[in-house]
Amino acid sequence: MTCACYVAINLLLLLTGAAKLYSTTGTDAILGYTDPVLGINYRMIFLVAGGAEIATVYLMLGLPRHSICFLLPGWLGVCFITYRVLWWLERPAGYCPCMGTLTTAIHLSPSSASVLFFFLALVLLAGSALMAYSRRSQRANPTR
Repeated sequence: MTCACYVAINLLLLLTGAAKLYSTTGTDAILGYTDPVLGINYRMIFLVAGGAEIATVYLMLGLPRHSICFLLPGWLGVCFITYRVLWWLERPAGYCPCMGTLTTAIHLSPSSASVLFFFLALVLLAGSALMAYSRRSQRANPTR
């Protein structure tokens, strides 16, 4: 189960990180707007978030047995969920532009994208917890 979780998290982060980085190359007006939660423009947010996701994949693949591999996806999940909650408090009727212009390109409605990406943040958090628990169990019982 841990292996499947590890692969799923890496694929998820690679795809969403690449999508965010790709979105920064667009010309949509929203990329120049200021985010109400962080106070910086969306292009910079997508660049930083996408870079963090790709860096997490790099670290997870480069240091597969290190504890950081189990903590980073959870940390990203917490960051994304916290951002979502703050976004909803700031704009209760609005949708999070989490994937930039990609949702428009793949014809995904804002409401569907909002639900999907909140679910993906929960998957990161749950997957991280599952991997950490599995690692703890393996250390406690090395014969398994």
